[in-house]
Amino acid sequence: LLEDANAIHEQIAERHPDDLESRERLAEFHQQTGNQEASAKWLLELGRVAIGRGALEKAAETLNRADKLLPEDPRPPELLASLYEKLQDRAEATSYLLTAATRRMK
Repeated sequence: LLEDANAIHEQIAERHPDDLESRERLAEFHQQTGNQEASAKWLLELGRVAIGRGALEKAAETLNRADKLLPEDPRPPELLASLYEKLQDRAEATSYLLTAATRRMK
């Protein structure tokens, strides 16, 4: 049953690139099944879409969760930098860009 629901949410996410709920459910599903990599993938996607839709609080919470799952990956801090640029917080944006650059050099 969970696998069926997961497949439906994947179809929704594919057909509706700005749908937040399907991405959130996919991240939760993979978290519950122990697939941290897939969960992080959907959290990143959810964060990206949330930024695009202006759901900035949701984006921050989601991207921070992704960052905890992917502590060496530059993508979460890059997206967080984008978020803080939208909020016109240049200090935070710069901090996240530096973090991303450091991770890229490893």
